Amino acid sequence: MFNYSQVNNFEYGCASRGTCSVSPNVGAVKSLMIALLAQTAFCMLKLDETDENYAVELLEIVANLDTTDDFSESQILSIFSKQYSNYNKIKDKYLKSSDYVRLPANKIVLNDDFTISDLIKSGQKLITKLRKNISPEIKYLREIFLNILKSTCINYLELSEYKSYPEYSKTIIECFSRAINRKQSFVSLKNIVIKLAELNSKMMAETFKNMDERFGKMTSTKVSSSSEKNKAILVGGDNLVELLKVLESCKSENIDIYTNGNMLIAHAFEKFKTYANLKAHFGNSQESMMLDFATFPGAILLTKRGVQKMEYFYRGRLFSSDELVPKGIKSADKDYKNLIESANFARGFVKGQKRAELEVGYDISTFERKLETIKKDFDEKNYKKLIIVGFGSQTTEEIDFFQSYLKDLSNENFIISFSHKIPSKNLLHINISNNYAILSRFLGLIFEKFRINSERLEFILMKCDSSALSQIVSLKSAGAKNVYFSQCPPTVINPSVLELFKDTFDIKLINN
Repeated sequence: MFNYSQVNNFEYGCASRGTCSVSPNVGAVKSLMIALLAQTAFCMLKLDETDENYAVELLEIVANLDTTDDFSESQILSIFSKQYSNYNKIKDKYLKSSDYVRLPANKIVLNDDFTISDLIKSGQKLITKLRKNISPEIKYLREIFLNILKSTCINYLELSEYKSYPEYSKTIIECFSRAINRKQSFVSLKNIVIKLAELNSKMMAETFKNMDERFGKMTSTKVSSSSEKNKAILVGGDNLVELLKVLESCKSENIDIYTNGNMLIAHAFEKFKTYANLKAHFGNSQESMMLDFATFPGAILLTKRGVQKMEYFYRGRLFSSDELVPKGIKSADKDYKNLIESANFARGFVKGQKRAELEVGYDISTFERKLETIKKDFDEKNYKKLIIVGFGSQTTEEIDFFQSYLKDLSNENFIISFSHKIPSKNLLHINISNNYAILSRFLGLIFEKFRINSERLEFILMKCDSSALSQIVSLKSAGAKNVYFSQCPPTVINPSVLELFKDTFDIKLINN
């Protein structure tokens, strides 16, 4: 059937670079960092000192572990030195707190003047020990846990941009410590995975509430993808709060702001429509992101946690708001002064170019009314099933496949699609630009009308990312019967891990 790995591989950039594997040395350092952070979390919990500032720092590192591939040796040493110092401080405090204390196994002990080689050797020893002491099934389930942990950390950090939720960060840290520091049975580790995924869904719903309060009503909106002659800044990533700050900082500047990638959704909210300097959207898919960045004639800002293997774009125009950024990327000032200077120095658009409009967003109240009609037809058996299609990678191959696939499905079923669109009276297309927080709101409304455990309800998820894994676990935990997931490429999810994920959570793979 459909060879999904050929499609989805483009989304992650490695196919275009000609290298998709993670080096053993990088894997060793990451494993050591995870163990170090987990042991720090253990001591924090024992002391009941989950300080919110440090909790955010710890979760930030977990969320950004995948970007360390592009850090220089000195940056990796700096990150590790700081975390090792934090660990020793809180560990010493814990050891002095009681006559009876117990540290986790696999304690991290390094020389004061450790080098990258020392970290690699320690990490390799840790990996070898884990291979001997845990079964392959536990190992693969731990990998699933770490994927969902990453998604949960990212979503928590996004939520904390609006308000502080210390009870959520404490729960994440508790799950992290239990899963990594204790020897878990398969069932107990699975329960931790489920708990984390359920919290993730709860946080995404909370994030949407905050978005609604901060940015106003979301409506279906036509968005220009044309450019105009002027200096320009391109803002990518997912952080809408940060986009708002950039727009404010540039209000008095003669600079146009363009969105890229998932930031398209900003144009659908009332608040962003009030900014005359929010000009248009540049680029229209993850697949073309590299081309977008290479051809944009102004400064580029990747909002927090938006940096992913970008060193080959180095031109001195790429900025990030993250505290530590890989080589080739500059740290943006808090007031974006250096970003603005770069935009003014760059060529900018010397002439405008007309392109077709894009459509994004959907009015919640309109959706609720349409659900009433869909539910009536569903109850009267006018449709065999209600099929919900989640996010996709939007590659040419995937689009071509789903054009045919959804056309066949729509003959007897009703489809609510958050990715692919076909001309059919039995399909409702909603473009929310891969925003999982907004998706959680739409799913919540669907589950108010339809029983999630109905055999006539199906879910198709194609996007191979950590948030999709979390969403699947949450759906299955809530009782969903029919969940289909993509056959992810081995460069994204180890085939053995994917097979265990399929069997453990009773999901079906699309190419089956």
